[in-house]
Amino acid sequence: MQHLHIDGLKLTVPYLYLPYRRQCFHYRRAVPKDLQHHYSQRVILKSLATGNKAEAALACLKLNNHIEQEFTRLRAGLDKMSTVASFRAAKQHQYCSGEQKLALEALNNAFRPPASDYPSLYISTRQKDHDRKFKSKANAAMAFLLAALPDKAPADYTRSEVNTLLSHHQAAGKLSPTSIDRHLRTLRAMFNAVSLEFDLTKDREHVFINLHFPQLETLDETDRQEFSQEQQQKLRTIFNATRQKSTAMLMMGLLMDTGLRMNEACGLRWEDVYLEDPCPYISIQRNPFRRLKTKHSRRYIPLAGMAYKALVVLREQSEAPEWVFQQFIDVDRQTTRNDAASKEINRLLRQLLGPECPTSYGFRHAFTTRLRNNDCPKESIELLGGWTKSVSGRYGSVQVLDKLRSYLHE
Repeated sequence: MQHLHIDGLKLTVPYLYLPYRRQCFHYRRAVPKDLQHHYSQRVILKSLATGNKAEAALACLKLNNHIEQEFTRLRAGLDKMSTVASFRAAKQHQYCSGEQKLALEALNNAFRPPASDYPSLYISTRQKDHDRKFKSKANAAMAFLLAALPDKAPADYTRSEVNTLLSHHQAAGKLSPTSIDRHLRTLRAMFNAVSLEFDLTKDREHVFINLHFPQLETLDETDRQEFSQEQQQKLRTIFNATRQKSTAMLMMGLLMDTGLRMNEACGLRWEDVYLEDPCPYISIQRNPFRRLKTKHSRRYIPLAGMAYKALVVLREQSEAPEWVFQQFIDVDRQTTRNDAASKEINRLLRQLLGPECPTSYGFRHAFTTRLRNNDCPKESIELLGGWTKSVSGRYGSVQVLDKLRSYLHE
């Protein structure tokens, strides 16, 4: 480990090593005990080919990331280097003889990475290296696949194997039908994107393209708990009676009367809040810290009841000029902290309603049910929920917003 001073900044770089009386920095790291049988030495020592502090620090961090991936692959029972890395390394060599060139062409035509290589390629192809949720989703889908099937090229899987995969997870009972279907969709998207990007013609036609399982059509939404009228009324009473409202309670009020998704609420900016308008509303827009679930999620939602009161209180208390819920923003990763927000609100709900109460996602269902019970047209329900295919230019007008707000009465 080296402590570097670069232009007034003090940096601590792990595994960076400067040998005695040498001017060239090295990467030095002990191999974990459980992986030592994969290496000829117990210590990995590699020259970084530079004596420049800044360059050495960057090279060391990059190499360490590669070593970490290598350790992860070995612990998962995979090869030290992925087939993709091996193939790229082979292509970088300079082949002189005609036989070597023919061998490389044959390798190029036969190159078919196994399924386990697809998540990293998919993440790179979609440029989502810093999107924790996207990476988690891709890796979870691959773990779902390899839990029951061998690791091989996508086109080598058969329909009977996929049925076996499905039966395995249904019998285990750990995943809902919707979760199983979500993993299958992710696998399909991953295989499609990577095979197209890397011109893997043999794996473009795989069994995951046209899968249809009637038994998976029962969605989780039909089983998820929804807040009863009594529970909602109790929450409203507590909200109105509480003088010093916590951030979780204010978020709860916003969710209940807007039907926002958690990431939409966490990523709300003050520039998207219009409290002084004749008909107060919020504008749900994409921003660098928050992606929207679909391109149809862009919308305007009139403010009423607890949602309006919550934002008024938040405006008075806010010390952050940009974000409504600053504590649920991860500035370093440039994303929203949805899980943290859900945990806080769910903890509050259990305190107020008991351990068997619905989760915060139930507010979205309750909001939709309220609109339906108030005879709100289907088109307006889709607009407010973010499911419609377009946002009308009229939708942001005071008259339309005021009409939509009339459907939000309790």
